[in-house]
Amino acid sequence: MGKPIYTAISLSNFIVALTIRLSAAFFLGFLFFVDLSASSTVILAFLCLYLFITTGHEQISIYEDRVIQTTISLFSFLFKSNTKTLYIKQIQTAYAVSRNETNIISLTHSHLFDAFTASTNKWGARIRPIYFNLKQGETAVLYTVLDRYKIRKIVELINSLINDPYPKN
Repeated sequence: MGKPIYTAISLSNFIVALTIRLSAAFFLGFLFFVDLSASSTVILAFLCLYLFITTGHEQISIYEDRVIQTTISLFSFLFKSNTKTLYIKQIQTAYAVSRNETNIISLTHSHLFDAFTASTNKWGARIRPIYFNLKQGETAVLYTVLDRYKIRKIVELINSLINDPYPKN
């Protein structure tokens, strides 16, 4: 597969995942020193293990021939899950929807609309889509928690790879 041209992660998502995993590991170790009933100890231990194994952060890597979105967690590492791959040769165009916020009224309405209808993940991070028009006439979507600047760079890089499949490094 080679070395990725560009890799993007959300730093805030990484910090939240790291904090949750460290807290789960701490509380799992703490359970050995607390005098609780056996059933509550087992339930709390399973909860801590579940959080430690399944909590992770997202990464989007762009290679010369593909785009791979992965969730990096212990669970996805062990079971090779949560990976979405799109091949550059199948993509016609890539784009991210941006709002037209040219005046105060549209700015206020779009932020109010976002406040009530924005999609968020389980930790409260805003989910933004990246759309791909495929050559078969379908549309594929990658939902990501990356910020707008990283999404813009991903879209520009993918569109440049579509137009020039042999980038000059």
